Amino acid sequence: MSASAQLERLSVLLPLVAGVRTGDDLDAVLPAVAEAAYEASGATCVAILLRSEGAGDVEPVAFHGPAHLREALTIAGPPAGGDGVVWVPLTDKDGTPLGYLGASGLGEAESSILAAVAAYGAQALRRARASIAATRHRIALEALMRLRAEFDLHERLDVLLDSVVEAVRETLGFRNVSIEIGPHGATTHREGATAVLPLMAGDRCLGVLVAGDGRHGDADDPEALGLLHLFAASAASRILGTEARDAAEHLADTDALTGLGNRATFVRLADHALRRAGRETAILLCDMDGLKAVNDAEGHAAGDARLQLTAGVLARACADGESAHRLGGDEFAVLVPAGGAAQAARLATDIDAALHAAGASASIGWAAARPDSTVDELLDRADAGMYRVKRGRRARRGRSGSRP
Repeated sequence: MSASAQLERLSVLLPLVAGVRTGDDLDAVLPAVAEAAYEASGATCVAILLRSEGAGDVEPVAFHGPAHLREALTIAGPPAGGDGVVWVPLTDKDGTPLGYLGASGLGEAESSILAAVAAYGAQALRRARASIAATRHRIALEALMRLRAEFDLHERLDVLLDSVVEAVRETLGFRNVSIEIGPHGATTHREGATAVLPLMAGDRCLGVLVAGDGRHGDADDPEALGLLHLFAASAASRILGTEARDAAEHLADTDALTGLGNRATFVRLADHALRRAGRETAILLCDMDGLKAVNDAEGHAAGDARLQLTAGVLARACADGESAHRLGGDEFAVLVPAGGAAQAARLATDIDAALHAAGASASIGWAAARPDSTVDELLDRADAGMYRVKRGRRARRGRSGSRP
C-alpha cells in the first residue's frame, strides 16, 4: 500500500476516535483500529489487548485477520516480539501502558506504521477512560448526596451501613465491599482487598471500609480512592449519628445518678407486662430509710453514694426479666413480670436482707396484679403496703425506746 493510501486509511480513524465518550463507543472503535492497522501495514494478523485494571494481566478485545493466526499472535503476547511479531504499547499520558497493539507478518519497514495506528488506539482509550471516570465521579457524588438526603436515624445501623456498601458497589464497580465496626487497624491485610479505609471520628477509629476485586479495583487509581474516602466518611457519620441517638435514648430512659431505669421506663415496661402476663405481674416499692439524715449530717455526696449503693443491691437482686428503677428521690421500684405474689414476697425478703448486709435499709411494699389492674393501681397498693411496713417499724422503735 502506498504512503498516501496508508494516510488515507488512517485518516478515517480521526473522527471515530474523537467521538469516543463511553465504553460502548470504545468497543466499536477498537475493532476499527485493528482493521486499519491490518490494512495499512500489510500484517497477516492484528490484535489489540487491554490491561485488566488491578491485575496487570492483558485480555484480547479486538482482532483482524485469519482466525487460525489469532491464537498464535495472542500466545506470543506483549511486550515480546520477533519472528515477524511486533507489539506497540497504547500508553496513557504518563507513559503507563493501557494496552498493546500487536501484528504478525511484519518486517522492519512495515512495522513503523503500527506506531501511528497505536497513537489512535491510545487516544481512544484515554478519551474513553476520561469519560468513564467523569461519569463514575458524577454518579458517585449523586449517590453520596442521596445517602445524605435519605439518612434516617430511625433505621437500624446495619441498614444504614448496607446502603453505603451498595452505593460503593454500584458506583465504583467493586464486587467485594464490607464495613467492619470496631477499632480495627486500617493497615491490617484483608485477602483480595484493594483498599482498607478507616472510618474516623477525630482520633477515634469507628471501623473500616473494605473494598476490592472490582472493575475499578486499582489501588493506584487516586480518583477511585478519593471517592472511597467520601463513602467512608458517610459511613462514619452514620455510626456517629446512631451512637448519638442511642445515647439520647439511654438518657431519656435512665436515671443519671444510679444508672437504673427511670419512672417513665418503669411505667412503660410495667404496662407492657400487665398486658402480656396479667396476674403474673407484680411490683415492689422501696423507700430508703434515713436518706435525709445522711444528707444533713454528711452532705449530699454521701446521700448520693447511699442511693447508688441501694440501686446496686436492687439491680443484683433481680432475676432474669426483672428490673430495678429509681422513681425519684429516695423511692425505687422493682418490676416482677412473672411469678406474681409468691415471687414478689420472696424478692422483698431477699432485698431487705441484702440491704441490711450492705449497711442500708428500706421500707418495702409489694402488690400483685389483679384482673383489672393498671400500673397506677398497682403502685397505689404497693405504696400502701410500703407505708404499713414503715409505720410498723416506727411503732416497734417507739416501744423499744419506752422500755425502762
